[in-house]
Amino acid sequence: MPISQTPFQGEPPALVLLDTFLTPKHIFFKCNHGPVLTHSCRYELKIFGLLPKPTTLTIWGGVRLADVLKMQGIPYRTLETGEGGRYVEFISVDYMKETPDEPFKSSIPLIHATTPRADVLLAYEMNYEDIPREHGYPLRVIIPGCIGARSVKWLKEIKISKDECQGYYMQKHFKHYPPHLELDPPWVTTVDWSSRRPLMEFPVQSAICVPQDGIFLPKGATVNIRGYAIAGGGRAIDRVDVSVNSGHSWKSAERRQVSFSVPRIPCPCCGAVPHKVEIFDVFEADGDTAQLFDPQLLKWAWVLWKCVAQVYPRTEIIVKAIDSAGNVQPHEIDQIWNFRGVNNSCWNRVKVELSKAGEEKGNVCHCQCHKTFSGAAGVPQF
Repeated sequence: MPISQTPFQGEPPALVLLDTFLTPKHIFFKCNHGPVLTHSCRYELKIFGLLPKPTTLTIWGGVRLADVLKMQGIPYRTLETGEGGRYVEFISVDYMKETPDEPFKSSIPLIHATTPRADVLLAYEMNYEDIPREHGYPLRVIIPGCIGARSVKWLKEIKISKDECQGYYMQKHFKHYPPHLELDPPWVTTVDWSSRRPLMEFPVQSAICVPQDGIFLPKGATVNIRGYAIAGGGRAIDRVDVSVNSGHSWKSAERRQVSFSVPRIPCPCCGAVPHKVEIFDVFEADGDTAQLFDPQLLKWAWVLWKCVAQVYPRTEIIVKAIDSAGNVQPHEIDQIWNFRGVNNSCWNRVKVELSKAGEEKGNVCHCQCHKTFSGAAGVPQF
Protein backbone atom coordinates (compact mmCIF):
# COMPACT_ATOMS: atom_id res chain seq x y z
CA MET A 1 0.00 0.00 0.00
CA PRO A 2 1.68 3.25 -1.07
CA ILE A 3 1.90 5.79 1.74
CA SER A 4 3.52 8.57 -0.28
CA GLN A 5 4.91 8.99 -3.81
CA THR A 6 7.69 11.53 -3.16
CA PRO A 7 9.54 10.18 -1.33
CA PHE A 8 8.23 6.76 -2.35
CA GLN A 9 7.07 4.92 0.78
CA GLY A 10 4.83 1.89 1.18
CA GLU A 11 4.07 -1.06 3.42
CA PRO A 12 1.53 -3.90 3.55
CA PRO A 13 -1.15 -4.47 6.19
CA ALA A 14 0.38 -6.45 9.05
CA LEU A 15 -2.04 -9.34 8.70
CA VAL A 16 -0.67 -10.39 5.27
CA LEU A 17 2.97 -10.51 6.40
CA LEU A 18 2.74 -13.94 7.97
CA ASP A 19 1.47 -15.95 5.00
CA THR A 20 5.04 -16.93 4.10
CA PHE A 21 8.43 -16.84 5.79
CA LEU A 22 9.98 -15.43 2.61
CA THR A 23 8.33 -12.06 2.00
CA PRO A 24 7.17 -11.63 -1.64
CA LYS A 25 8.71 -8.57 -3.26
CA HIS A 26 5.33 -7.03 -4.14
CA ILE A 27 4.49 -6.61 -0.42
CA PHE A 28 8.03 -5.93 0.84
CA PHE A 29 8.09 -2.55 2.60
CA LYS A 30 9.46 0.40 0.63
CA CYS A 31 11.34 3.25 2.28
CA ASN A 32 13.06 5.88 0.15
CA HIS A 33 14.15 9.48 0.68
CA GLY A 34 13.29 10.53 -2.86
CA PRO A 35 11.64 9.32 -6.08
CA VAL A 36 12.37 5.92 -7.66
CA LEU A 37 15.23 6.21 -10.14
CA THR A 38 15.63 4.82 -13.65
CA HIS A 39 18.87 3.79 -15.34
CA SER A 40 20.26 2.97 -18.75
CA CYS A 41 20.97 -0.65 -19.68
CA ARG A 42 24.73 -0.34 -19.13
CA TYR A 43 25.86 -0.19 -15.53
CA GLU A 44 29.30 0.11 -13.98
CA LEU A 45 30.44 0.13 -10.36
CA LYS A 46 33.56 2.11 -9.50
CA ILE A 47 35.73 1.02 -6.55
CA PHE A 48 38.38 3.59 -5.66
CA GLY A 49 40.21 5.33 -2.84
CA LEU A 50 42.76 3.98 -0.35
CA LEU A 51 43.16 0.43 -1.70
CA PRO A 52 45.84 -1.41 -3.69
CA LYS A 53 43.90 -1.87 -6.95
CA PRO A 54 41.20 0.70 -7.83
CA THR A 55 38.94 -0.60 -10.59
CA THR A 56 35.64 -0.28 -12.43
CA LEU A 57 33.40 -3.34 -12.58
CA THR A 58 30.54 -4.22 -14.88
CA ILE A 59 28.06 -5.98 -12.62
CA TRP A 60 26.81 -9.31 -13.90
CA GLY A 61 26.22 -11.22 -10.65
CA GLY A 62 25.74 -10.83 -6.92
CA VAL A 63 28.60 -11.41 -4.49
CA ARG A 64 29.73 -10.77 -0.95
CA LEU A 65 31.52 -7.47 -0.63
CA ALA A 66 34.36 -9.17 1.27
CA ASP A 67 35.08 -11.30 -1.81
CA VAL A 68 35.02 -8.31 -4.17
CA LEU A 69 37.42 -6.35 -1.94
CA LYS A 70 39.71 -9.36 -1.69
CA MET A 71 39.91 -9.35 -5.49
CA GLN A 72 41.05 -5.71 -5.22
CA GLY A 73 43.91 -6.64 -2.87
CA ILE A 74 42.23 -6.23 0.54
CA PRO A 75 42.37 -9.50 2.53
CA TYR A 76 39.56 -10.81 4.71
CA ARG A 77 39.21 -9.20 8.15
CA THR A 78 41.30 -6.14 7.34
CA LEU A 79 41.22 -3.27 9.83
CA GLU A 80 43.19 -0.82 7.68
CA THR A 81 44.64 -0.94 4.17
CA GLY A 82 48.32 -0.23 3.56
CA GLU A 83 47.18 3.06 2.06
CA GLY A 84 45.38 4.08 5.27
CA GLY A 85 41.77 3.18 4.39
CA ARG A 86 39.59 2.30 7.40
CA TYR A 87 36.03 2.79 6.06
CA VAL A 88 34.04 1.60 3.06
CA GLU A 89 31.80 4.34 1.69
CA PHE A 90 28.81 3.52 -0.52
CA ILE A 91 27.76 6.27 -2.94
CA SER A 92 24.44 6.30 -4.80
CA VAL A 93 23.38 8.09 -7.96
CA ASP A 94 20.43 9.37 -5.92
CA TYR A 95 20.22 13.02 -4.80
CA MET A 96 17.86 14.19 -2.06
CA LYS A 97 16.07 17.52 -1.67
CA GLU A 98 17.85 17.99 1.69
CA THR A 99 21.23 17.56 -0.02
CA PRO A 100 20.96 18.72 -3.66
CA ASP A 101 24.75 19.03 -3.97
CA GLU A 102 25.73 15.56 -2.77
CA PRO A 103 24.41 12.03 -3.47
CA PHE A 104 22.97 9.74 -0.83
CA LYS A 105 25.82 7.85 0.82
CA SER A 106 26.85 5.98 3.96
CA SER A 107 29.75 3.92 5.26
CA ILE A 108 30.74 0.99 7.44
CA PRO A 109 34.12 0.14 9.00
CA LEU A 110 36.46 -1.76 6.70
CA ILE A 111 36.71 -4.62 9.21
CA HIS A 112 32.93 -5.07 8.90
CA ALA A 113 33.01 -5.05 5.11
CA THR A 114 35.88 -7.53 4.87
CA THR A 115 34.54 -10.06 7.40
CA PRO A 116 32.90 -12.86 5.37
CA ARG A 117 30.53 -13.85 8.17
CA ALA A 118 29.10 -10.33 8.20
CA ASP A 119 27.53 -11.23 4.82
CA VAL A 120 27.61 -7.68 3.41
CA LEU A 121 26.24 -8.17 -0.07
CA LEU A 122 26.39 -6.40 -3.41
CA ALA A 123 22.88 -7.47 -4.35
CA TYR A 124 21.35 -7.66 -7.79
CA GLU A 125 18.56 -10.15 -7.03
CA MET A 126 15.60 -10.28 -4.67
CA ASN A 127 13.84 -13.62 -4.21
CA TYR A 128 15.69 -15.08 -7.22
CA GLU A 129 14.59 -12.24 -9.53
CA ASP A 130 16.08 -8.90 -10.52
CA ILE A 131 15.77 -6.29 -7.78
CA PRO A 132 12.77 -4.04 -8.52
CA ARG A 133 13.53 -0.40 -9.32
CA GLU A 134 12.02 0.80 -6.05
CA HIS A 135 14.44 -1.43 -4.14
CA GLY A 136 17.59 -0.22 -5.88
CA TYR A 137 17.89 -1.81 -9.35
CA PRO A 138 20.34 -2.62 -10.82
CA LEU A 139 22.62 -2.86 -7.76
CA ARG A 140 22.39 -2.05 -4.09
CA VAL A 141 24.22 -2.85 -0.86
CA ILE A 142 22.65 -5.13 1.73
CA ILE A 143 24.16 -4.82 5.22
CA PRO A 144 22.36 -7.41 7.35
CA GLY A 145 21.64 -6.50 10.96
CA CYS A 146 22.03 -2.75 10.37
CA ILE A 147 19.40 -0.07 9.81
CA GLY A 148 18.18 0.22 6.24
CA ALA A 149 19.76 3.65 5.68
CA ARG A 150 23.18 1.98 5.52
CA SER A 151 22.13 -0.33 2.66
CA VAL A 152 22.51 2.19 -0.16
CA LYS A 153 20.31 1.72 -3.24
CA TRP A 154 21.20 2.51 -6.87
CA LEU A 155 24.87 2.04 -6.03
CA LYS A 156 27.35 3.94 -8.22
CA GLU A 157 30.67 3.94 -6.37
CA ILE A 158 32.48 2.28 -3.48
CA LYS A 159 35.21 4.38 -1.91
CA ILE A 160 37.81 3.18 0.59
CA SER A 161 38.37 6.14 2.92
CA LYS A 162 40.42 7.13 5.92
CA ASP A 163 37.39 8.62 7.70
CA GLU A 164 33.76 7.78 8.22
CA CYS A 165 31.30 9.06 5.59
CA GLN A 166 30.39 12.72 6.21
CA GLY A 167 27.11 12.61 4.26
CA TYR A 168 23.96 14.23 5.64
CA TYR A 169 22.13 10.95 6.31
CA MET A 170 25.18 9.57 8.09
CA GLN A 171 26.07 12.55 10.26
CA LYS A 172 22.78 14.40 10.83
CA HIS A 173 19.73 12.29 10.15
CA PHE A 174 19.92 8.81 11.66
CA LYS A 175 21.14 9.48 15.18
CA HIS A 176 19.46 8.78 18.50
CA TYR A 177 19.17 11.82 20.75
CA PRO A 178 17.78 11.67 24.32
CA PRO A 179 14.07 12.23 25.08
CA HIS A 180 14.56 15.59 26.83
CA LEU A 181 15.71 17.25 23.60
CA GLU A 182 12.56 18.44 21.85
CA LEU A 183 12.01 19.29 18.21
CA ASP A 184 11.87 23.06 18.04
CA PRO A 185 13.67 25.32 15.54
CA PRO A 186 15.89 27.22 18.00
CA TRP A 187 17.38 24.00 19.36
CA VAL A 188 17.67 22.14 16.06
CA THR A 189 19.64 24.94 14.43
CA THR A 190 22.25 24.80 17.19
CA VAL A 191 22.46 21.03 17.77
CA ASP A 192 25.91 19.49 18.02
CA TRP A 193 25.40 16.65 15.55
CA SER A 194 28.83 15.21 16.31
CA SER A 195 27.80 14.47 19.90
CA ARG A 196 26.11 11.20 18.81
CA ARG A 197 27.33 8.26 16.78
CA PRO A 198 25.47 7.30 13.58
CA LEU A 199 22.98 4.48 14.08
CA MET A 200 24.23 1.13 12.82
CA GLU A 201 22.75 -2.08 14.26
CA PHE A 202 19.00 -1.94 14.86
CA PRO A 203 17.56 -2.90 18.27
CA VAL A 204 15.59 -6.02 19.17
CA GLN A 205 11.94 -5.62 18.20
CA SER A 206 8.70 -7.55 17.78
CA ALA A 207 5.18 -6.94 16.53
CA ILE A 208 1.68 -8.40 16.72
CA CYS A 209 0.23 -8.93 13.24
CA VAL A 210 -2.90 -10.87 14.25
CA PRO A 211 -5.27 -9.84 15.82
CA GLN A 212 -5.49 -6.24 14.75
CA ASP A 213 -5.65 -3.25 17.04
CA GLY A 214 -9.15 -2.30 18.20
CA ILE A 215 -10.71 -5.74 17.62
CA PHE A 216 -13.97 -6.60 19.39
CA LEU A 217 -14.02 -10.05 21.05
CA PRO A 218 -16.41 -11.87 23.38
CA LYS A 219 -15.25 -12.58 26.92
CA GLY A 220 -13.00 -15.67 27.16
CA ALA A 221 -12.41 -15.96 23.41
CA THR A 222 -9.62 -18.31 22.34
CA VAL A 223 -7.35 -16.28 20.10
CA ASN A 224 -4.47 -17.34 17.86
CA ILE A 225 -1.99 -14.48 18.36
CA ARG A 226 0.74 -14.24 15.72
CA GLY A 227 3.59 -11.94 14.80
CA TYR A 228 7.31 -11.59 14.17
CA ALA A 229 10.50 -10.66 16.02
CA ILE A 230 14.00 -9.73 14.86
CA ALA A 231 17.24 -8.47 16.39
CA GLY A 232 20.12 -6.49 14.89
CA GLY A 233 23.75 -7.48 14.61
CA GLY A 234 22.99 -11.13 13.85
CA ARG A 235 21.79 -11.77 17.40
CA ALA A 236 19.21 -14.53 17.81
CA ILE A 237 15.76 -14.09 19.32
CA ASP A 238 16.05 -15.90 22.65
CA ARG A 239 12.47 -15.41 23.83
CA VAL A 240 9.16 -13.84 22.81
CA ASP A 241 6.79 -13.04 25.70
CA VAL A 242 3.09 -12.38 25.24
CA SER A 243 0.61 -10.90 27.71
CA VAL A 244 -3.16 -10.93 27.22
CA ASN A 245 -3.95 -8.95 30.39
CA SER A 246 -2.16 -5.64 29.80
CA GLY A 247 1.18 -6.88 31.14
CA HIS A 248 0.06 -8.35 34.49
CA SER A 249 1.28 -11.82 33.49
CA TRP A 250 3.21 -13.31 30.57
CA LYS A 251 3.60 -16.55 28.64
CA SER A 252 6.27 -17.57 26.15
CA ALA A 253 5.33 -17.80 22.50
CA GLU A 254 6.35 -20.60 20.17
CA ARG A 255 9.08 -19.45 17.78
CA ARG A 256 9.91 -20.77 14.33
CA GLN A 257 12.08 -20.05 11.33
CA VAL A 258 10.86 -23.07 9.34
CA SER A 259 7.45 -24.55 8.47
CA PHE A 260 4.83 -23.28 10.84
CA SER A 261 1.30 -24.70 10.85
CA VAL A 262 -1.31 -22.30 12.19
CA PRO A 263 -4.07 -23.94 14.29
CA ARG A 264 -7.54 -23.69 12.75
CA ILE A 265 -9.39 -22.21 15.71
CA PRO A 266 -13.00 -21.11 15.02
CA CYS A 267 -13.23 -17.35 15.02
CA PRO A 268 -14.86 -16.11 18.25
CA CYS A 269 -16.27 -13.15 16.30
CA CYS A 270 -18.04 -14.83 13.40
CA GLY A 271 -17.59 -18.58 13.98
CA ALA A 272 -15.73 -19.10 10.70
CA VAL A 273 -12.99 -21.73 10.56
CA PRO A 274 -9.98 -20.16 8.80
CA HIS A 275 -8.36 -21.88 5.86
CA LYS A 276 -5.18 -23.83 6.51
CA VAL A 277 -2.18 -21.52 6.69
CA GLU A 278 1.36 -22.83 6.39
CA ILE A 279 4.55 -20.83 6.75
CA PHE A 280 6.68 -22.49 4.09
CA ASP A 281 10.39 -23.27 4.19
CA VAL A 282 12.46 -20.60 2.48
CA PHE A 283 14.10 -23.04 0.04
CA GLU A 284 11.21 -25.46 -0.38
CA ALA A 285 10.50 -24.32 -3.94
CA ASP A 286 13.94 -25.61 -5.01
CA GLY A 287 13.66 -28.83 -3.04
CA ASP A 288 16.79 -27.83 -1.13
CA THR A 289 15.89 -27.42 2.54
CA ALA A 290 19.35 -28.20 3.92
CA GLN A 291 20.44 -24.59 3.51
CA LEU A 292 17.60 -23.42 5.68
CA PHE A 293 19.08 -24.97 8.81
CA ASP A 294 22.43 -23.20 8.52
CA PRO A 295 22.40 -20.73 11.45
CA GLN A 296 24.81 -18.55 9.50
CA LEU A 297 22.03 -17.90 6.99
CA LEU A 298 19.15 -17.62 9.45
CA LYS A 299 20.78 -15.25 11.92
CA TRP A 300 19.77 -12.28 9.76
CA ALA A 301 16.16 -13.43 9.25
CA TRP A 302 13.08 -12.66 11.28
CA VAL A 303 11.47 -15.13 13.68
CA LEU A 304 7.78 -15.92 13.34
CA TRP A 305 5.92 -16.62 16.58
CA LYS A 306 2.47 -17.71 17.73
CA CYS A 307 0.64 -17.95 21.03
CA VAL A 308 -2.84 -19.38 21.63
CA ALA A 309 -4.57 -17.84 24.66
CA GLN A 310 -7.94 -16.94 26.12
CA VAL A 311 -8.63 -13.22 26.10
CA TYR A 312 -10.92 -11.31 28.44
CA PRO A 313 -11.69 -7.81 27.11
CA ARG A 314 -11.26 -4.99 27.78
CA THR A 315 -7.53 -5.51 27.76
CA GLU A 316 -4.31 -5.13 25.83
CA ILE A 317 -2.37 -7.90 24.14
CA ILE A 318 1.33 -7.07 24.44
CA VAL A 319 4.47 -8.64 22.99
CA LYS A 320 8.11 -8.11 23.87
CA ALA A 321 11.21 -9.90 22.61
CA ILE A 322 14.59 -10.65 24.20
CA ASP A 323 17.66 -11.37 22.09
CA SER A 324 20.62 -13.66 22.75
CA ALA A 325 22.62 -10.81 24.33
CA GLY A 326 19.88 -10.18 26.89
CA ASN A 327 18.62 -7.00 25.23
CA VAL A 328 14.90 -6.45 25.79
CA GLN A 329 12.48 -4.02 24.20
CA PRO A 330 11.79 -0.90 26.27
CA HIS A 331 8.49 -0.72 28.12
CA GLU A 332 7.17 2.64 26.91
CA ILE A 333 7.98 4.97 24.03
CA ASP A 334 8.69 7.78 26.55
CA GLN A 335 11.91 5.95 27.43
CA ILE A 336 13.29 6.12 23.90
CA TRP A 337 11.44 9.06 22.32
CA ASN A 338 13.68 11.27 20.19
CA PHE A 339 12.97 14.19 17.89
CA ARG A 340 14.20 12.21 14.86
CA GLY A 341 11.67 9.47 15.56
CA VAL A 342 14.16 6.63 15.06
CA ASN A 343 14.42 3.23 16.77
CA ASN A 344 10.87 3.10 18.11
CA SER A 345 11.16 -0.46 19.42
CA CYS A 346 9.01 -0.37 22.57
CA TRP A 347 6.50 -3.09 23.48
CA ASN A 348 3.92 -3.60 20.75
CA ARG A 349 0.32 -3.37 22.00
CA VAL A 350 -3.06 -4.32 20.56
CA LYS A 351 -6.21 -3.04 22.25
CA VAL A 352 -9.08 -5.52 22.59
CA GLU A 353 -12.63 -4.32 23.24
CA LEU A 354 -15.57 -6.30 24.63
CA SER A 355 -18.01 -7.33 21.94
CA LYS A 356 -21.49 -5.84 22.38
CA ALA A 357 -24.48 -5.48 20.08
CA GLY A 358 -23.85 -2.79 17.47
CA GLU A 359 -20.31 -2.00 18.71
CA GLU A 360 -18.43 -4.30 16.40
CA LYS A 361 -19.73 -3.10 13.04
CA GLY A 362 -17.00 -2.41 10.49
CA ASN A 363 -14.08 -3.97 12.38
CA VAL A 364 -11.92 -6.48 10.51
CA CYS A 365 -12.29 -10.03 11.80
CA HIS A 366 -9.14 -11.22 13.58
CA CYS A 367 -9.26 -14.69 12.02
CA GLN A 368 -8.32 -13.28 8.60
CA CYS A 369 -11.53 -14.54 7.01
CA HIS A 370 -11.44 -11.27 5.01
CA LYS A 371 -14.84 -10.10 6.24
CA THR A 372 -16.05 -7.37 8.49
CA PHE A 373 -18.88 -8.00 10.90
CA SER A 374 -21.19 -6.19 8.50
CA GLY A 375 -20.25 -8.67 5.76
CA ALA A 376 -18.24 -6.38 3.46
CA ALA A 377 -14.69 -6.95 2.31
CA GLY A 378 -12.34 -5.72 5.01
CA VAL A 379 -8.79 -6.45 3.91
CA PRO A 380 -6.96 -3.95 1.68
CA GLN A 381 -5.93 -5.36 -1.70
CA PHE A 382 -2.57 -4.86 -3.41
